[in-house]
Amino acid sequence: MIKAIIFDMDGVIVNSEPLWKIVNFEIYRKYKIFMDDKIYEKVIGRVEEEVFGPFFEEKGFSGKELEEINKKAIKERRELFMKKAEKRLEMFKGAKEKIIELKNKGYKLAIATSSFKSLMDLVVDKFEIREYFDILYSAEDVKNGKPNPEIYLKTMNKLNVKPNETVIIEDSINGIKAAKASGAYCIAVETTNPKEKLIVADKVIKEINKLDIPF
Repeated sequence: MIKAIIFDMDGVIVNSEPLWKIVNFEIYRKYKIFMDDKIYEKVIGRVEEEVFGPFFEEKGFSGKELEEINKKAIKERRELFMKKAEKRLEMFKGAKEKIIELKNKGYKLAIATSSFKSLMDLVVDKFEIREYFDILYSAEDVKNGKPNPEIYLKTMNKLNVKPNETVIIEDSINGIKAAKASGAYCIAVETTNPKEKLIVADKVIKEINKLDIPF
């Protein structure tokens, strides 16, 4: 019996991935990091430190120098995204209604995102959905980012539910890998990737308002 539903945020609740791509590519260009869509697919869903870090390493940075330039790029990325998000970020059609519906059915709800806490706070307050979630976890609450399952295992532990009592909603390949590694049932949404790339999930749906928990 399913007791809890854990939502990824970017690409699941809010249509932020196109905006993230614009911001990330702007920072890549600034630091003269070569990036194309094929390489970028592997970046989606990863924690901030892995959005630029590996590419700086390829450019020869290491040690303290690598740490400093990565921190600088992450800071610039956050500031640029938050500036754009205030006006341009939108929730997926039917997402809020679906969250309210699931809460009213008695499910425990949580957000477990690879994004930073201030963005998560912006989302839940901007769209007035904070009250519907029992737990809100960001990348700042874990040591290991997706595809490591740490954030999902920690969320389930806090909700006091087992993996076989949990459904995780994801959109990225790294997020799906993390969900499956946690032992939970994973439903993928076709927002960031086409269906054929999401087959590692247990189920694929077209959009969040089509979400059904048939357990």
